[in-house]
Order: sequence, then structure tokens, then C-alpha cells
Amino acid sequence: GSFTTHDVQRYMWDGRALAEGHDPYRTTPRDLTERGMLTGWEVAPEHAAYPTLYPPLALGTYALCTFLGPQLASLLWKLVVTLASILTLLLVWDVLRRRDQLQHLPLVAWSPLLLLESGVGAHVDACVALMVGLALWCWERRLWRGVGGALALGTLFKLTPILLVPVAWLKLCGRSRWSLFWSFSGTVMLGYGAAVALGLWPIGSLIVFVETWRFGSLL
Repeated sequence: GSFTTHDVQRYMWDGRALAEGHDPYRTTPRDLTERGMLTGWEVAPEHAAYPTLYPPLALGTYALCTFLGPQLASLLWKLVVTLASILTLLLVWDVLRRRDQLQHLPLVAWSPLLLLESGVGAHVDACVALMVGLALWCWERRLWRGVGGALALGTLFKLTPILLVPVAWLKLCGRSRWSLFWSFSGTVMLGYGAAVALGLWPIGSLIVFVETWRFGSLL
């Protein structure tokens, strides 16, 4: 269970707000509670005053989970996180197998960060890790568009994978570099463009992201 964090409750509130036609980027749990809306989808007090800071793909995934109702939504989300963790391990296993370096697999399988984010916190970071794992898998096969697309999908779950794009850019040259760049840029713009087309205002979350920085938790 996610006994060290209230984030799963917040995920589900964001998803339900979106599913019911509200913009989680421009409204807060406190706003809707005061209007008697979204009852049964409580959040922790420290979350009540803030609109969401999660990118569009994360919100869409949360929203899908909430169609099972308040009691089962968090369980479905935890299943998503569990599957993401297993798939991440399988992708890394395949990369290491191709490099004949399977002795390093325990560094991933028993990584405290991955175990805590998925098994304890049920955080969205598990989905980000899956996308980074997919990017590594594509890199091993020299699928540069796939690398860019995977990192973009990770960024649409949480902003941190964008930090890997300059690293990948510097490792490549010529057409490979541009294939990765345009794949990443196009996928991110498509994700945010779809959110704007639905009437959301996701750019506002960037301000909240800075305002709610706590103890460098992003890193």
C-alpha cells in the first residue's frame, strides 16, 4: 500500500475531475469541494489548494482508472504501476542480454528507487521508468525515432525525462540526432495540443510545478 504518500488519492482526484469535464489545471480540490462536487474523491489537506501539476498523458491515464469508481480506481492504478515495473525490468533484461551483461540486472531489479516508487508509493514515476526503459531498448536497436517518442511519452507522464534529451542529442550526430529530436518534439506537441483542443490549459501546471517544489523531490 502507498502508506508513505497521499499522491495516489491526488492522481485519482485529477483523473475524476477530468472525466467529469473540469480542468484540473485551472481548478483545485478545494474549489470543487466548496461547490459540493466530486464527493467521494478526497485528497490530503496539503493537496487541496493546488491545481494539478501532471502532464496530459498522466491525467488521461488517471481518468481511465476512475471509471471503476472511488473504491476500485486506486487498485487499478496500482495494477498499472505494477505492470509498468515488470515491463521495465523485461526491457532492461533484453538490453543487457544483447550486451552480454546480465550480471548487472540486479542493479535494476533491486533498485531502492524503483521499488519504493512502485511497490510503496505507487507513483507515476513507475510509468516514467517504463518509458525510459523503452527508450534504452530502442537505443540498443538504433531506432532513433523510437528513442525520441519514448522519452516524449515519459515527459507526458512527468516532465523529468526531458533532461535525457540533451544527453541523447550529444551522443548522436547527423540524421540520427534530428530523427530523435523531431520525434520527441512532435510527440510532446501532439500530447499538449490534444489537451488544449479538449479545452484544458496544461501550461499553467508549470507554474504550480515550481511553486510546490519540496526538498528537491523532483530530482
